[in-house]
Amino acid sequence: VNNDSDRDGFSNIAEKKAGTNPLDVASHPTLKDTDKDGKPDKDEMGKDSDKYSKSDVVESAILDNDSDGVVDELDSDDADPKNDSDGDGVSNIDEKSAGTNPLDKNEKPEVKEENTTVEENNVTTTTDETAKDTNNTPATVESKEEANTTEDAAVDESGVQKEIRDLLQLEHIKFEVDSSIITPEGIETIKKIYAILKKYPNKKMEIAGHTDSDGDAAYNQNLSQERVDMVKKALIQFGLNGENFTTKGYGESKPLVPNDSPENKAKNRRVEFILIGE
Repeated sequence: VNNDSDRDGFSNIAEKKAGTNPLDVASHPTLKDTDKDGKPDKDEMGKDSDKYSKSDVVESAILDNDSDGVVDELDSDDADPKNDSDGDGVSNIDEKSAGTNPLDKNEKPEVKEENTTVEENNVTTTTDETAKDTNNTPATVESKEEANTTEDAAVDESGVQKEIRDLLQLEHIKFEVDSSIITPEGIETIKKIYAILKKYPNKKMEIAGHTDSDGDAAYNQNLSQERVDMVKKALIQFGLNGENFTTKGYGESKPLVPNDSPENKAKNRRVEFILIGE
């Protein structure tokens, strides 16, 4: 059971993982310096320097050591910003500067050939920059309206939600125990979700987080919120538009099944994607 013996807001398991004393209210993870910036976590818990919507100490769980726009968990070489994670011939840092996705080999900056006219290399892009020329030859990219017609004609309005739901019935987004840190297996699942969502660039969704009933209800609600915030940030790192997503942690308040067995508790620990406005 996820007890919090000293009632400091952190479960015994979380304190054991952090290396603090679960029996001492004055010893808890926020006294640590998670991001190694010289400031204790307790002074950063409420700060949100980049206005992303989550505190600095929570965001420090996703690191980008070489500042190349690819988080360390997804970066094949997190010490070299000139690394080319997607193998498209353009470094991560150059793709970050150009605004293209350093994890998608089919998306890279346009390179203009010498001795060609400006007219030959003009590219029409969408207003939200979700489509880019994917090679070095002249190309015309569909307008936002044309893309909508093409995509939405092929699927019904609830297609995106069904595709993700079907995927998450087979595999869950997994996190470290009592943590918002996404496991490598969880990252692989998010990659698949990204591939689905990329086909629907204008759909808006709520990312909903749920836990089982172990531990304190307030703690579970906070944990579920931190987890879905991390999922959203990972999707943004992959190149999706963050404005398309809201996040909501429901904690243990919406179980699928009774929390009366380990199997049922596992079913209740989940992340859901809910289509908004349709």
